[in-house]
Amino acid sequence: MEEIREFIKNRPDVRAAYGYGSKIFKQENAITTDSLIDLIFVVDNIKEWHLKNLEINPKDYSLIGSNYFKIASADSIKGSTGIAYISDIEENGLRYKFGTIEYKDLYSNLQSWKSFYVPGRFQKTIYPYKEDIELNEAIMLNRKKALLVATYLAEKDFLTKEELFETLVNLSYMGDPRMKIGETPEKVKNIVQGAYDEFNKIYNFDTPYFEDLGDSVAINTSSIINQYNNLPLAIREYINNSNNDIISNNIRDYLTKLNHDEAWEMMLKAPLTNGVVRSAAYGARKLKKGINGRIEQMKKTA
Repeated sequence: MEEIREFIKNRPDVRAAYGYGSKIFKQENAITTDSLIDLIFVVDNIKEWHLKNLEINPKDYSLIGSNYFKIASADSIKGSTGIAYISDIEENGLRYKFGTIEYKDLYSNLQSWKSFYVPGRFQKTIYPYKEDIELNEAIMLNRKKALLVATYLAEKDFLTKEELFETLVNLSYMGDPRMKIGETPEKVKNIVQGAYDEFNKIYNFDTPYFEDLGDSVAINTSSIINQYNNLPLAIREYINNSNNDIISNNIRDYLTKLNHDEAWEMMLKAPLTNGVVRSAAYGARKLKKGINGRIEQMKKTA
C-alpha cells in the first residue's frame, strides 16, 4: 500500500484517487500474475494534468501517447466515457495502470448514468487513497441506484445475497464484448465470492427495495415500482422513449447497448492514449487470461 501511495504522490496533485481490481482486492480463482495495479485519478482538468505529468514522469507515456496528450483537445481525450487510461507503467518494481477523469464528469455520471463506464466501477469494491466529501456522497447515491436497478432485474421474489450482488456486478458487464474473449467466464462470480464481506459492508444501508433476511433478501415489488423516479436519469429517459412497457427489459437494453459502445470506444482509443505496443501487450495478457479461465472452467465441468 505504501508503494502505491508513493506512486500517487509522484504524480501531479489529484482531487481523489482510488484503487481497484484483483491486485487491490482478492478475487476467487483470479489469475493475478500478469495483473497491473489499477488506479483512478480524479482531476480538475484532464488536459492540464497530463501536460504536467508529461514533464514530471515522461516514462509514463509511449511515444504515441505523449504526442496525443500534447496535441489532442480535452474533449477528445475524455471521449464519451470521460476517462483516459495509460498502462504498463513500472515504478519501484511494480506495474500500474491508471485512468484520469475530471471531477465534474465523474460527479455527473455517478448520478445520471449517461456514461456507465466509470459509475459501474464505483459500484464494486474500491480503495480510497484520497477522498472527497462530495464525491463520497455521489458514490453512495450511485450505489443506491445500482441496488434499485439490480432489484428491478431480479427474476424471483427471494434471492440469496450472493445472487443479488452478482446481478449488481453484472450491470457493468452485460453487452461488453471483452467478456467473450478477454475475461474469464466466471469473472462476476469470482468478484462477488472474493469480496462478499466487502459487498455486505458497501450495501449495508436501509432500503425499501427488499427485506434483509441475513444471507438472503425478499424483494418488495410494490415498493420498487414506487421508486421509479429514483432510477438514474438516463435510464428513465430511455424508458420514456421506448415502446417496451417492461421496465426490466428497457434497463437491460440500455446498459447492454451502452456497455457495448463504451467498451469498443475505449479499445479503439487505447492505441492513442497508451501507444500501439503497450495496448497490444495489454490486450494479449487479457486474452491469455480469458483463455486460461475458460480452460480452468472446462476442467471443472469435465
